[in-house]
Amino acid sequence: MKRISVCMAAHVKDSMQECYITQQINSILKQLGDNDELIIPDDSDSTYVYNYILGLNDERIRLLKFQPSAWRARQHEAFYHASENFYNAMRVAEGRYIFFSDQDDIWHNKKVEICLQYLEKYDFISHNFGIINDEGDIVTDKFLMDYEKLNPLWKRMLLIRTPYRGCCLAMKREVMESAFPFPDNTFMHDIWIGCVATLDIKGYKFKFVDDSLIMYRRHKGNVSDFQSSNSILFKIYSRMLLYAKVFGFLIRKKKKH
Repeated sequence: MKRISVCMAAHVKDSMQECYITQQINSILKQLGDNDELIIPDDSDSTYVYNYILGLNDERIRLLKFQPSAWRARQHEAFYHASENFYNAMRVAEGRYIFFSDQDDIWHNKKVEICLQYLEKYDFISHNFGIINDEGDIVTDKFLMDYEKLNPLWKRMLLIRTPYRGCCLAMKREVMESAFPFPDNTFMHDIWIGCVATLDIKGYKFKFVDDSLIMYRRHKGNVSDFQSSNSILFKIYSRMLLYAKVFGFLIRKKKKH
């Protein structure tokens, strides 16, 4: 079995994003050992990712072709699309520890080392992050200043300020597998896994880490951002729908066992 699997969904649309994903891949690979893997399901508009990875000739990288599911969502399609892409990577991941990565961020030099230290005690973790702009200039070194408010269970359940940001998540393999198989129309893979793991009867332990371990790149091509423009009614409806799916999923899983 591999030690670490890093799942990175690639959807490169222009030359700027080609530059971003190059920087991100480099920041990840220098922290991985020979028994680790970087899995990249590629759904880019060009052959850049394929050619770049081919040129690296690094056996730790596994490049996959994006495989869409039979269902297609019309609203918020980019979110569903990203979740499908990450799910493709997760299904073939062989690591004991699972990390998620966006294509356009930059990992802190000790992200893997620090995350693994916490995963000795906890089952899944999330961490703080800084923000950079299109050019790589630092906007803030630490985005979440009241991080302790993300650890109480009831606040995580209500998703008031969700700690389940995919680019900041790391977990033991069994946490990822507890959320399989993803139901159709899974809106966000990270929130789905976080909610299932939180409510699972196995009692997975979660920790939010205050260290800023990535620089999140904010630019016009982001699939997600941190300032939601959705109405209160939509937020309430989406949370009710999410938890209906989560509870239904956990009940069906319990009956099977």
